[in-house]
Amino acid sequence: QLQLSERSQHSMQSINSDACSSEAACPCDKAPGTCMMWGDPHILVFDDRVQIRMLDHGVFWVVRASCVGIQAQYGPGGALKSPAVIKALAIGGAFLQNHTLLVEPTVGGKVTWDGVQILSGFPSAFDVAGLVNAKYHGDGEHIDPGLRGMKVKTLDLDLPLGVRVTVNRWPGHLDVLVAMRPLPGGQDGHCGNFNGDPSDDTAELISQRMGAEVPGSELLFPATFRQTPTRDIAMTLDDCAPKRRAKAAKLCQRSSSRSMSEGASLEDCVFDVCFAGAQYAREDTVVKQQMQQRVESIAAS
Repeated sequence: QLQLSERSQHSMQSINSDACSSEAACPCDKAPGTCMMWGDPHILVFDDRVQIRMLDHGVFWVVRASCVGIQAQYGPGGALKSPAVIKALAIGGAFLQNHTLLVEPTVGGKVTWDGVQILSGFPSAFDVAGLVNAKYHGDGEHIDPGLRGMKVKTLDLDLPLGVRVTVNRWPGHLDVLVAMRPLPGGQDGHCGNFNGDPSDDTAELISQRMGAEVPGSELLFPATFRQTPTRDIAMTLDDCAPKRRAKAAKLCQRSSSRSMSEGASLEDCVFDVCFAGAQYAREDTVVKQQMQQRVESIAAS
């Protein structure tokens, strides 16, 4: 059984939980936004969904605020050992009364609440009144014929302060969608600072503000999740051999002509296929279609 370290359990307990209650800290006057993370990982930040890519390995802040903490572990993934994929996600902080929810891939991983496994069945649900409502389910049949047969196992989390998180659990990695309103007191992380200005949410500026890996004193993960960060893996499509790149482009275009028609989407897919493997052509398409449906649903709610 996975056990959280004492440091991890108490890292954010200095925060006053009462100040993070929905009544005291509701940011209800501001429009909600979404941050989407998938593949290598590509990240569409909260502000105008500007896209960045983070390739370092280690544990990093996705969202860091006085009440809310979301961290992701990035590591090599896929048969080709992609530069970086999301290997695990941890959610904690005063808004969860310093409980910690941890999500890992389906193969060799699990979902835990304070170190105790939950949602072991499929489908299944988990609820802690006032803190978390979790539903683990399938997304059903995809409309696109090329995507039928892609089994997506999705975890939907409704959390305090209107925070909603969707996690796709694949065998070796995760895709993540975070939806929220700007948090009281400000925020930052790989999803950006959500201040309405997309120009300050480049990968370089975020890294300057947030620094390297999450320090041990702030880690929401068990200490075993820490690993030495890798800094020399900043690959581009130019690092993909021409023949492999051309093959990847054909595979991505064939996976779904509708979803991959835009240049940026096609380039994202080609990058993932080049460095992670052919399965990412269909996975990227599934993720974009599914996540867009959720973004539209959130905007309409």
